[in-house]
Amino acid sequence: MSISEQIKELRAIANNLSIGHNMPISLAVERFREAADTIEALSAKLADMERSAEDCGGWIPCKERLPEDGVDVLVWFEYFRYGEYDRLFQTKGISYTFNGEWSGFVNGSSGWNQLRIIAWQPLPEDYHEP
Repeated sequence: MSISEQIKELRAIANNLSIGHNMPISLAVERFREAADTIEALSAKLADMERSAEDCGGWIPCKERLPEDGVDVLVWFEYFRYGEYDRLFQTKGISYTFNGEWSGFVNGSSGWNQLRIIAWQPLPEDYHEP
C-alpha cells in the first residue's frame, strides 16, 4: 500500500472511530501498525541521508538526490580545461536543476567543457542586519 493510500485510510479510520461507526478494531490496529512501519522506514532513510551529508562536510552527493528544481545551490563540480592547461579541475560554484537534471550553467556560464557536478548543498540564508 502506498503512503498516500495509507494516509487516506488512516484518516478514514480516524473519522469512523470518532463518529462511532462499527469498524473492526483489528482493521484499525493493522492499519496503524502499517503506518508506524512506514514512518519508521522513512525516518531511518532520512537519518541515513542526513548522516551521509554530515560525513561529506554538508555536501550531498548527486547520486543520492538532487535539489528542488529552480533553486540555486552551491555545487562541487569538475571540468576539463583544454589548451595550455589540458587537465581536469575541481571547484565550486552556483547552479540549479531543471526538470530533474542540472541546468548546464554554473556561475551563470555554460562555457565549461565536460562539466560534471559531483555534489551540492543549500546556499546559506542571505545576510541581514541584526
